[in-house]
Amino acid sequence: MSRVGGRVRQAGSVRATVAGYLLHTDRVHRWAPTAPALFHLALVHVHGRAAVERAEAQVVRRH
Repeated sequence: MSRVGGRVRQAGSVRATVAGYLLHTDRVHRWAPTAPALFHLALVHVHGRAAVERAEAQVVRRH
């Protein structure tokens, strides 16, 4: 769990939220080339590779 904006959120929802933000149709083609990789590595550092890749796969399936 983490505290985001005064609320406590589950780690899985944070990972899925970040991945969804990156893939949102308004933003997907507007990122600097390194931004998505930096977001991914930051999440891996905090939550671990397996958990992040699982959450990203869920978001990709929904998009």
